[in-house]
Amino acid sequence: MARSHYFKNVSIVEDDPNIIMSTILNYATPIQNVLLMISVLGNGLLVGSSRSLPAPVSPYLKLCVSLAAADLLTSLHLSWKSILSFINISMGMKLFTPCMFAVNESLRLSSMLCSNLHLFVLGLNHFVGTLWPIRHKVFVTTKRMRYVLINLWLIPHLVVFTWFWWSSITEFKIGNCELRFYLAFPFRLTIFLLSFIPMASTVIMYAVIVRCLTKAQTRMVRSGHSSDDPLTRKCSLESTTQKKMKLVWTSLIIVSSYCFSWGPQTIFFVTVCQSGCPITAYTEISFRTAAILSQSIQTLVVLKMAANLFIYTLRMDKFRQCIGNDLRKLKSLFNTLRNLASKVLFKYRAPLRKNVVPEFSMSPIIHDTKEFSMSPIIHEFYLDHGEISK
Repeated sequence: MARSHYFKNVSIVEDDPNIIMSTILNYATPIQNVLLMISVLGNGLLVGSSRSLPAPVSPYLKLCVSLAAADLLTSLHLSWKSILSFINISMGMKLFTPCMFAVNESLRLSSMLCSNLHLFVLGLNHFVGTLWPIRHKVFVTTKRMRYVLINLWLIPHLVVFTWFWWSSITEFKIGNCELRFYLAFPFRLTIFLLSFIPMASTVIMYAVIVRCLTKAQTRMVRSGHSSDDPLTRKCSLESTTQKKMKLVWTSLIIVSSYCFSWGPQTIFFVTVCQSGCPITAYTEISFRTAAILSQSIQTLVVLKMAANLFIYTLRMDKFRQCIGNDLRKLKSLFNTLRNLASKVLFKYRAPLRKNVVPEFSMSPIIHDTKEFSMSPIIHEFYLDHGEISK
């Protein structure tokens, strides 16, 4: 009887949500924070090196820099959330209120929508530029591009913040942020649609772009032996098509990495919740399974953002050159600071060396016998060789 009671208590302890979440975070938090550190440094380097881009900067590069900035902000939010969860759950230190988690979650969702809209506008820019290149130059001006970038940052944050504040204004005032609307299906369905519709539209646009560019390449290959077109014009068309194709494939890699990271995140977000979702949390799916899936999907998101630096530098020559120049400048600055520090240390240690009495050695250097005493045998040795006068 006592034995069965013991195993019952052990099973209750093992099924405790805090213990389960603490165990998962002990493994997931270090991995995620290392990847987030790489993401912050990589995206920060991309944003910082953008000032060295040669003018005029194309709308495509401006959108890529803004997308890297959005991923940088998302990385900071995810890192902050990971640290908060680890301190509150794993370490058991209740230093942060639920309202702080609510604010951070609103920032995370708005950053996700911001990145999604960036990809949609990036695809739209390629779509118009490929199908209607003349109209693209008329539509996409510097002033309009500035307004588009401002709205890409403003609209997602404004929508999410307004919804969070309006739905839980009383909870924020009393400091008890339970966020019942966040755990329900309507809010999650809205976030899913705001994320899925631009993502699906972006994939469709790139499918059309690849189809059009592939047809153009096929036509150029078939007309390769024709003597009607001048050779220079033909080479120019081939070069332009190849450049467009490279940019499109680069964007497709970015979109694909986004789909395979944020896609599962939004699907899990809309299908598993506590009220109204197709899968009810903690009843139709266990807490352990939900927690493992959630942390695994979040690790995919973090891995995607850490891979941005490698995608940009391997596929874009201008970013690679700018980052290489910045790294060389940092190396030169580091060497300058190191040389300066060594000179300062040498000047500081020089006066100390003058005050230290040198130890006696058997070197042929002449020493003054008044500064130190020698043994009689050594003294006679120096006298015999005439190095010390009597």
